[in-house]
Amino acid sequence: MQYYGPQPPAGHGDHHYYFWVYALDTNVEGTPTREQFLDTYADNIIEQNRIVGLYSN
Repeated sequence: MQYYGPQPPAGHGDHHYYFWVYALDTNVEGTPTREQFLDTYADNIIEQNRIVGLYSN
């Protein structure tokens, strides 16, 4: 999997990107989807926070 960064449509102004960050008491195996991650690791979450990124073009 590769990440290419924000790519909003040209001329659409500001775009907000939301990222959830989790502190866990165990390692994550593989690359689960968000739903799989939460189903599997919900009991291992110590803390969580949301980061909002703003991108303008």
